[in-house]
Amino acid sequence: MPAYTYETPGPLRLSLEIPFGRIELETVEHQLEKGDVILLCSDGLHSMINDEAILKTVTPFPATLPAAAQKLIDAANEAGGKDNVSVVLLRYTE
Repeated sequence: MPAYTYETPGPLRLSLEIPFGRIELETVEHQLEKGDVILLCSDGLHSMINDEAILKTVTPFPATLPAAAQKLIDAANEAGGKDNVSVVLLRYTE
């Protein structure tokens, strides 16, 4: 069973433990502003549609995060949907 960990404060640090070892994920710092939306997704999304298409899919942004996530999933499936698609959207509110 995978173990997911994160550390705060500061930049979000994620790690994934799998039976074969530990995978370190690259992190990047960005200054977030109130209302910014963060997208975490599997390769099932980003291998089917590129960054420009992802942005176009959610512009203008749907009324809710679940509606935006569904639009992204639908776009990946319409582009061929060769893999499972996972999408997590977070809205920064501070």
